[in-house]
Parts: sequence; structure tokens; C-alpha cells
Amino acid sequence: MNLIQSGLTSKKTKWWCGCLIAVCLSLCTGTVARAQSSASGAIRGSVTDPTGAVIPEASVSVVNVDTGEEKLFTTNKDGLYDTVSTPHGQYRVTITAPGFEALVLGPITLDIGTITLNGHMSMGSQFQRVVVTTDTAALLHTESGEQSTTFDEKTMLQLPQVGQDWANFTILLPGSAGASSANGVTTPGAAVSLNGSMPYSGNFLSDGGSVTNPHSADVETDTFDTVAEVDIEDSNFSAQYGIGGVVFNQITKGGTNQFHGSAYEHFQNDALNARSYFNAPDQRIPPLKFNQFGGSIGGPFWRNKMFFFFNYDKSIDNQSYTNFASMPTDALKGVNTANGQFDLTQLMPLDGNGNKLPVTDSNGNNIINPCNGNVVYQGEIFDPATQTTVNGQTCRLPFATDNVIPAGRVDPVAQNMLKYFPQPNQNTTQGINGDYYYVVPTPYPSTRIFGRIDYDFNSKNRLTSSIAVRDANSPVYSEWVCPVACYHDDTSDYSSQTSDVWSFSSNLVNEFRFSFNRQGSYLTPFSKGLGIPAAIGLQYAKADVFPNLTINGNVCCDSPYSGTNTDYVQNVYQPSDVVTLIRGKHVLHFGGELIMLEDNSTNWGNVDAGDFTFSGQYTQASQAATGSGAGWADFLLGDVQSWGATNSPLFGGRQKSPQVFVQDDIKLRPNLTVNVGLRYQIQEGWREVKNRMGDFDPTIFNTVSGNYGAMWFSPAANRTQAQANVYSGVLPRLGFAYSIKPTMVIRGGWGMYTTPWSVDQYGNAKGVGYGQSGSAQDQTNGITPLTTLSGPGNFYGTVTPLPYLNASTSATAYNGQNAPNYDPYHTPLTYLYSWSLGVQREFAHGIVSELAYVGKHGANMQFKGDINQVPVQNLSPNDNPTGRPYPQYQQIGGSTFNAISNYNSLQAQIKKRLEGGISFSAAYTWSKFLDDMDVSPFNGQGGTINFQNFHDPGSNYAPSNFDIRESLKSSIVYQLPFGIGQRWLNQNHLLDEGIGGWQVSAIVINQSGNPFTVVYNGPNNSYSQAGAWYPNVLRPAQYINKSINEWYDPTAFVTAANATFGNSRRNSLRAPGIDTTNFSMGKTFHFTEGVGLQLRADATNIFNHPDFDAPDGNFNDPVNLSTPGRPQGAGTISSTTVLGRTMQISARVSF
Repeated sequence: MNLIQSGLTSKKTKWWCGCLIAVCLSLCTGTVARAQSSASGAIRGSVTDPTGAVIPEASVSVVNVDTGEEKLFTTNKDGLYDTVSTPHGQYRVTITAPGFEALVLGPITLDIGTITLNGHMSMGSQFQRVVVTTDTAALLHTESGEQSTTFDEKTMLQLPQVGQDWANFTILLPGSAGASSANGVTTPGAAVSLNGSMPYSGNFLSDGGSVTNPHSADVETDTFDTVAEVDIEDSNFSAQYGIGGVVFNQITKGGTNQFHGSAYEHFQNDALNARSYFNAPDQRIPPLKFNQFGGSIGGPFWRNKMFFFFNYDKSIDNQSYTNFASMPTDALKGVNTANGQFDLTQLMPLDGNGNKLPVTDSNGNNIINPCNGNVVYQGEIFDPATQTTVNGQTCRLPFATDNVIPAGRVDPVAQNMLKYFPQPNQNTTQGINGDYYYVVPTPYPSTRIFGRIDYDFNSKNRLTSSIAVRDANSPVYSEWVCPVACYHDDTSDYSSQTSDVWSFSSNLVNEFRFSFNRQGSYLTPFSKGLGIPAAIGLQYAKADVFPNLTINGNVCCDSPYSGTNTDYVQNVYQPSDVVTLIRGKHVLHFGGELIMLEDNSTNWGNVDAGDFTFSGQYTQASQAATGSGAGWADFLLGDVQSWGATNSPLFGGRQKSPQVFVQDDIKLRPNLTVNVGLRYQIQEGWREVKNRMGDFDPTIFNTVSGNYGAMWFSPAANRTQAQANVYSGVLPRLGFAYSIKPTMVIRGGWGMYTTPWSVDQYGNAKGVGYGQSGSAQDQTNGITPLTTLSGPGNFYGTVTPLPYLNASTSATAYNGQNAPNYDPYHTPLTYLYSWSLGVQREFAHGIVSELAYVGKHGANMQFKGDINQVPVQNLSPNDNPTGRPYPQYQQIGGSTFNAISNYNSLQAQIKKRLEGGISFSAAYTWSKFLDDMDVSPFNGQGGTINFQNFHDPGSNYAPSNFDIRESLKSSIVYQLPFGIGQRWLNQNHLLDEGIGGWQVSAIVINQSGNPFTVVYNGPNNSYSQAGAWYPNVLRPAQYINKSINEWYDPTAFVTAANATFGNSRRNSLRAPGIDTTNFSMGKTFHFTEGVGLQLRADATNIFNHPDFDAPDGNFNDPVNLSTPGRPQGAGTISSTTVLGRTMQISARVSF
């Protein structure tokens, strides 16, 4: 099979998927129902006599096997009991009633959820006991219709794991998907889309308290060895859970009556790893030196009363990554050339015969230079000093020597910057694409400490408190030589929660919780304070850091930048209270919470020396010759197309969201439960503690321009928030679970949910007008540059100085500039409508299966772009700013909330819990995910954002970046049946040392590819093109026999005419799929009872199979196949989504 034919493409794979669906149709099973305490579980059931009549006033004793804690309950008049707010653990349940034999059930494993445990009593003396020891309670769950999954500690420890993070396993979930441009298809945790939700649109909890940061909705997951289980709820969950279409609830470990603990070491080294596909034989595997070590201990402070758990974890992570960049050669930098001239000849692409390639129009006709009547070639540069007008067209002549810039014409600031470009170290035969191979170290040391205390005041009152601290201080490097693009990252995290559970009676329980989460991040560029702007002669710098450059062009060159300067200090306060009341057939839960968010931060890169863009427009032959010119040539000449700069203050963002709920789980019949819930939330807009906010507002009259559209600044017009408060957050939830028979259940539900208002998405108004800032861009369609690097005044005459503004709260302060990003004041809540219907069934030997239809619809979703884009009805070949909706401004980056999404899937699962030494799971998903735009609360995590017409989001409706049509995800754990306690050779202890205690496990991911968009990569000469520029389609572009050299046919596309939209669609083609296997093998040595040593080796991508990333979607990028195994250009693939085989060696002592 061709190496790139991975994913669900082979007949054999599809046959297995079909078999899995058939099995699930005949077996059918489901997932766990949730308890109504967000950090604990519940055992619920009814007690009946031999005739099926309910037994009221029966006594139910629930004893924690590990801690000895006992809770007593009494069935109500309907024979119903519910052990609300019961911690994770193993329990033994004893039911007694006068005239009946005592019934003992267990030990039973209780996770975060509600499990059904009915008591069928036999006539006789209560001093006689009927003992049932099989743990059957957790296989079928009949109390709700939600879709959820629980990863328990034992499962996570058994599966392959490189890098100890439970979030690595979320890719196993049905309906989970990543995007190749959103940190990798297999990126775990919050960066994964689940059942139609965007990454980071959920809520992360630790022991029931929120740990989701307000700025980017990101999270620091709990240390792996402190997690007892993780409950992931992704559809139709209870009204108790609020913000987020997905809930990740991490439950930490606690102490028991026995002292227990572990010590561990995890080791990784590049000597253990395999070379990735695109690493040439003479290029080293990325250096890696990784050690993670630590230990934990738990036990009793006071037996049966007070318990503790403590963990210390240290990581010394010296990783690195490799890639190729494009750096200017000596000729491009004027080194070792005649008279120091700058020879740009190598920027001109050639065909297979060595001929120059002409620039063509949308009909394939050669472009002619009006100035001299010659054909214009791709990459050919022209002298801005010769600019003139011929027959109404602005044009330029070539330099005296073709594609050579004399040394005397180079801008002094550009000349001084050349020394910061690394020297190429690779030989290429065409252009300079990929001429620099780099190895970037990514050190990331981290220290974590965790502690938890559980205290039972008595059988009716339990207190739990936990705290987690993390500290990480690391330098961040790039392909550039420091101090360019390097910075320090000092980050610390702190989270804690305390909960108090009161059982006033068997029918009334109250749980109060207060949680606090804090993250502080401080980023500082290496270049800060080194005097670089003064040394290179840059006039515009208001901060002593390296400037940020953007050098456009098809071939050259990568762009240097300063490295980020920013401060983030984020706090989350969350008091909550939940009451559970059992009345007859009703189990009522009601309560509320107050989420208080603080974001004390600066803008990302709040201090800079300016952002300068060099588009290549000023060295084109003419405006029509968009394939000529070079960004590198514009940079050498110092011709700036756009500029922006900021020095913003610290922003004290505040937001509150009070929320209340009621949930009623109604046991209509012993085999039918209906879940009815309603949640109400008030969403406050973001405000600033000192009213340092401002934004564009289309409803304010601009007194200078004489039309609407001006700035507001807090507290003008009594407006002190970026968004108005939203009071319409009514979120109903419905569900049901109907047991057709004891081994089969039909479950379903429908619900409404919202997403978090992160600062990344909703905080554009922060600090606007309260620092020094400025922005501007060329308004002449590439005729006259905005300015030059060395300052105003050049060959074109006087150029207006850059408008670097001091703090101003004038409503017209940004006239003539790019306005600050816009958020509508009346921003609606984003609603997610979720539904599912499934059939589940239980079989012998711990086998369960499920077949479910799961869907989700998103409304009021964010659509980002330029709200000042020229509308389609105003387009013309020579667009100018007067066609904009607000001509007094240039670009106005911003959002509307009128986008939608639709997700539909068929999901089939089959699982077997560990029995007979084997457990396995397999999940097949067939889905379709369409939307207008993929926007995540964490900027950039939704993948590439492409659009053409901002004013018509529906024209962008297409497959989502996360639309993976088919996936098959499976795992298996197998304990070899040899040695003590196993089926064979279980008598000889000496032999057991060699052959006993072995276990292997594997994870296999097989899925079809993500979609990608074909765009035009070139100067944008039209004010209509605020986003991506889609080409026109001439014919189908997808090859039948695809390869990394030709994944699609670039010649099937052609550039759309200037000031028009192309007819190609967003995400119209598919990237390669994924086919990867992770593997683990380990052996456990048993020293004494309860004390053991495990040695194991884990590997990701064990077969070192290359899973390729999306190809270059810029259809006009020149193709270069001269370097074997490293293609470049349109339609070629030059990277992988999964790294080469990576191994980890581990040792763990447990007692």
C-alpha cells in the first residue's frame, strides 16, 4: 500500500468497521449515568420482595471497603434509596428488612456517576445472609440518557502512555477529532473537538471545582499520579453542569485505612526514538532528554475518620523539535557579490527545462508590463524609482541588471538587520525553500505538589479539601538565533477546593463547595533592554526590543520577530451549593453557583518595537502582475506596506456569572427513569477595574467624518462593560433511560448548553486608548508605500510619519487607521443544542456494547474577520477605501455572532472490562461536521480560519476543520496467563520471576483525513480581500493516485480576477488520514503482599508509520521536487501529523 494511503481507506479496514456496527446493532450498550454531585457518585436502587412489591423502611448500609466509613439510608414509601454524594471507591451494600433475609452486595466499584443496585429480597430471618460478590452494578447504567465516558486509574495505568497526562486518552473517545492546523490531529485533551464542540469550549473541573482559566479557556491538568478517575460528559448531561458543551471532571485520589503509595521514574531519550519520515539520514533525531520522577503516599491520620494523600512530581524535560525554514542566501544578503549588490535571481522559479515562468491572468494569458511591453515573469522584481503611469496603469521597469538591487539602494535599517538572519545550511537547486535545517531546544522543567485531606466528622458530615501547585520556568527558543524570537516563560499554577457534605437524613443531603484557581504567566523577550532598535537605526520603536517583521512572498523568506512580552494573572472563584431531596419517585437536585473571573493581563506582545509588513507590491511590474515582485525586495528597499505598534497597560478584567439549576430524576417505573432539568445563568460582560476599555461602535456618530462609526471609551455614556449583560440564559435538559430487559436499555436526551466567554474571544476592548499605539496601511493599492524603515522621505517624496498615538479617549482617535478589534455590545450567548438516542446491552464476561446517534447544532457562533471589508456590491477593479462601510477607518478586525454549526454521527462501541486477563474497547464513528467558521475560545486552536466574504457567513458553510468522516479507535490490555495467580505455571515462585507478571497493551487509531482549503498566496491588491483569497476552479483537483509529491492538482485552479471572489469552497479537499499504533509491555515483580515493582516500556507510533499532514494549500506556490524526500510547493506534503516512534522506559514501586 502507498505510504500515504492511511486512514479508513482499505477494504479490509472498512470490512472491520462494518462488522463492528453489526455487532453493536445486535449487542448494544451504553455509558454511565452521572451523579448530581460534581465530585462524587451515587448508588441508587429500589428494594422489592419476591412478588416485586416495594419494601418501604428497609435499612441500607453502605460501607467503604478501603476506609471503613459507613453511611446508613432508609428506603422511602416507594422503596427507593439514593446514596447521594458518595466518594469514588469500592463499597459493600447491606440491605435488611424485618421478615427478609439480609442481602449483601459487593464489593462494588463506584465511579463518578449514578449506578443502579436493586435489592431483591428473599423471605426469611434477617439474621440469615445472602451474599452476592460479583461487581455487576457498573456494567449497565439505567438512570439517565447522557453520553459520557469515565477513565479510571487502573485503565489509564494499563494503556500505553508516553508523557504522563490523562488527556492523551481523549483521542480514544467516540466523536473526538483534532485539526492538523490546531496543534496536531492527535493532540490530546482540551485541544480535541468532541461531538461537534470546538476545542476549549468545555469546562475543566478538579474535584468538582472549575480550573478553566478565563483568558483563553485553557487548563493545566492534574498530575497523572494524583488522578483516581476522569469523567468526560459530552452530550445530554445534567442541569447541574453549566458553561461548556463538554465537561472534564478530574477526581483526585484520597487516603484509606491502609498506607499506600508509589515511587516512579519515567525516562525518555532520543537514542530510543526513530527518525521521522522527513528527516534525512544525515540529520539527527531531535535531541531529547526527559526525566519525570516523584512519589505519593496516602493513609490514615485517624483510622475510619481522617485520611490524607500527598504527591510530589518533578519533570526535567529537555526536548527539541526540527524543521526546515527559508533563510536568505549570501547573494540575497549582498555577501560576496560584485560591488556588494543584492542578487535576487534565485527567487525566480523555473520549469523543468530551466525556463522562467510567466505571470498569467485568470484566463491563462501572459501579463504584459505596460512600461516596456515585455512579458512579466514570476519572481521578477522591478525598480520602484521608475514608477510611472502608462494608459492609466501604474507600472515599473526592471532594475538595470535584472533582479539585482544595487548596494546603494538598500535601506540602512534593513542592511543592519541582515546579520540577524541565520546562515542557510542546506543545498537546494531551485529557490531557497527549506534551505535552513534547524533544531530548536524546548526545555520545560516543572515541579508539582499535591495534597488532599478527607475528614468524617460523623456518618452524616464529611469534609474534603485538596490543593495543587505547579511551578515552571523555562526559556523559549525558535529557529532564529537569540536574542531574536526568544523569550523567558515563568508560569505558576495554584488550585484548591473544599467541600462539605451534610446528610441531614436519608432523603435530604446538602453539599457546599468553594474552589479557587490561579495561574500566573510572565513572558519577557531576550532582546528587551539590549538597545537593538537604536543599534539598527529604527526610528519608530517605543520599546527596547527587536521589531517584528512579516516578509511575504512565495519563496523568501522567514520573518524575524522579537519574542513575546506579556503578563497573565488569572483567578477563578467559585462558591456552589447543591441540595438533594428524595420524595417518592423523585430524586430532586437543586442549587447554584457563582463563577467570578479575574484576568489581570496585558495584550499578547503588549510591548513591541513595531510590526512591519513587506508585501512585495512595490517591486511588482504592475498591480495586475501579482506573481511578480518579492517581499524580500521590498524589505531590502525598506518599503513598508503596513505597520502597527502597541505599548498597552495591564488590564484588570472582571466577569461574573450567577447560575441556578433544578434537576428531577423521576423513577416512573422500576425500569424507566426520566430526567428533567432546567438551568438558568446570567452572563455578565467583561469590565475593567479602572474603566480602561474602549472599542469601535457602529452606532456612535463620528463628528469628523460625518457618518456613523466611532470609538467609545469607558465610562462614556454610562457604558462600563465590553458586552451588555445577558439575561436570557435558559437552558432546559431532558433525558430518559428505559430498560427493555435487565440486559438492554434504550437511552436518549436533548439539552441546551453555552460556551465560556474567554478574554481571547470577548476581550478586544481591554486597554484600548490607555497606552501608546498605532496602526496604518498603504491606501494606494500598492502604488506608494506607507513609509520606509529608515524613516519618512525617499524616492517618492515625503511620506507621512507613522501615527504613533499617545493615550487618547477621543471618539475620533482612530480615524484614518485600523480601528481596534470590534465586539458587538449586545453579544448573544452561543448556544449548543445536543441530542442523542442509543441502545445498549450487557453480555457475559464483562462485555457491553452501544449503538447511538449523536448530534449537535451550534447557534450564535462567532464569525471573525474585517467588518470593514468592501461589500460585494461595491467591488470594482480599482477598489479604494471609499467603498468600505466605514470609510473613515481602514481595517476593523472584529466579530459577528451569526455563524452556525451542525454535527451528526453514528457511533458504535464495544467494550470488555478486565476479566480472564483481557480487556478491550473499540469505537467506530461515522460523522459529518459542517460549520461557517472554526473559532475556539483559545485563539488559534480551531485551526486555520479562512473566509472570503465577511458579510455573508453562509457562503463559508462547509466541512469543519474537525470534520473526520470515519474513525476506528481501539485499545486492548492482555495479561499473559503465566505465573503465580494465572492459569498456567502458577506453582513455581522461581519460574514466576521470569515468566509471570507480564502485560501488554496497545492503542490503535485509524481515521480518515481532515479537510483543507486551497487559497491564493500572493499580494492582495483589493480592499475586498479581507480574508483568504479563494481561486477559481477549472476542473476536479483531487488525484486518484495521490503521493506526497502530488496530493492534488494545482493546475486545476486559477487566480480569480482582481476585486472578485473565487468560486472554490472552503475545506473542499481532504488531507491524508491517520493510521498509528501505540504499544506498551511491562512486567510486575511481587516482593510481598501489596508490594511490587513494575518495569515497562511504552512507545507511540510503534511501527514508525508516517501519517502525513495536509499538503501546501497555496495553489500558486512554486513546486520544487529537486530534493529527494522533501518536496516543496503547491500540492506537496512536507510534514507529518504524528512524530516518529517515541519510547519511554518506566519503573514504579507500589505498596
